[in-house]
Amino acid sequence: MRKDISLLIVLLCFLSLNTLSAQSPQKTAATKMPVKSDKMTFEQFFDKFAHDPKFQKSHTTFPLKTTVTDTEAPDSVIILKEKDWEFDDLTNAETYECDIEVNQEEAENGGYKVEIKGVDTGVQVFYHFARKDDTWTLVLIEDYSN
Repeated sequence: MRKDISLLIVLLCFLSLNTLSAQSPQKTAATKMPVKSDKMTFEQFFDKFAHDPKFQKSHTTFPLKTTVTDTEAPDSVIILKEKDWEFDDLTNAETYECDIEVNQEEAENGGYKVEIKGVDTGVQVFYHFARKDDTWTLVLIEDYSN
């Protein structure tokens, strides 16, 4: 009887080890797979930036310099602090109360400049983005609207 119990214990240990070793290759294979990069293209980034308030705020450099150009007055510079930031859905025409065109252009410094232009209106705003810490960040706004 003692021999049977010992044999049963050895058999159970063998089965449990066998089960563990059968699972191990799967875990090992999963950990050895190459890590996929989650880097967004600028277009993907801007789409999320334009519509997501938290994402927009977290990808804006503060204090943020905003220049406002007026043909009838000297240019003014506004420095926005984080507490003063208000979300704008940048590609939603209702934000500007007119139809808009959105143009993206890669800048010479490797950043991007996005122009929001009102169709048949005086709306023209440029948003400048730079690559910082492996992500895009809004660094300057230029408003030429009249």
